[in-house]
Amino acid sequence: MNHEFVVPEMDDAVNGKRQSRAAEARLSLREEILNPEGAPLYQQVYEAIRGQIGRDGDKAMGCGLPTEDQIGAHYEVSKITVRKALQLLERDGFIARRRAKTPLIVRVSREPEVGRTISTIDDIFQHSSDTERRYESYETVHDAEAATKLELDPGASLLKVVTTQHSQGTIIGYSTIYFPPDVAAKLSQVRLQKAKYLIFPVVEEAIGQGIDFADISVTAAAATPHDAEIIGCEPGTVLVRLKLLFRTESNHPVQYHQSYYRADKYSVGYRIGRSPAKRAD
Repeated sequence: MNHEFVVPEMDDAVNGKRQSRAAEARLSLREEILNPEGAPLYQQVYEAIRGQIGRDGDKAMGCGLPTEDQIGAHYEVSKITVRKALQLLERDGFIARRRAKTPLIVRVSREPEVGRTISTIDDIFQHSSDTERRYESYETVHDAEAATKLELDPGASLLKVVTTQHSQGTIIGYSTIYFPPDVAAKLSQVRLQKAKYLIFPVVEEAIGQGIDFADISVTAAAATPHDAEIIGCEPGTVLVRLKLLFRTESNHPVQYHQSYYRADKYSVGYRIGRSPAKRAD
């Protein structure tokens, strides 16, 4: 790895003598050409820097990044693009911001952690490309809570599908998904298994309608012995619990979804804005 060294700073304020601070090594970026017709440029800059950090491995730990101007000039992108890329690197734990200095590299490998920022229905289902859903069981059950959520009689028969979510070979959580009888009749095990992660396109195709609304609840929950056995954690471990109810444009509930994720491997955030009426004030 080639290191770029900064000129030592001088401080005469303490005792009038010139005292130098140790020069800090910085990550050396390799030549890469971004594709203007590909992914957003900030995403490409993020991937390029993250890839260089990964290639340098432990040697990159504790190094600083080049300045925003240097990164922008290197990749021929705007400062806004650079800042968005740095925000992603900070979000994913690769760098830490510092006052009056360039960000510091604090992680060199991508741990199996999944994070989501939700602003649309599609974002709910969107996970990173290295995340996989595996189907564990299909059965017809009676579940009063799920039936009530689906606005059915508590004794109604439901299709219950259990899946586990994996990232880089590590299980990070599991989901229990309930479908009402009218939807279940149009779904088959083979049809569902075609969805390696995204289920909603299969459901929409089966029912001939779009999923347009979702009610979401995010809470913390202690792992029960059942949860712990599936996820591979100790009972009592804090989990992230998501409860989601999906509805069609006509407000018909078509899927009730409960997911439990390891809190150290999963995060969820929301991107919100003001209403058009408020922005106009």
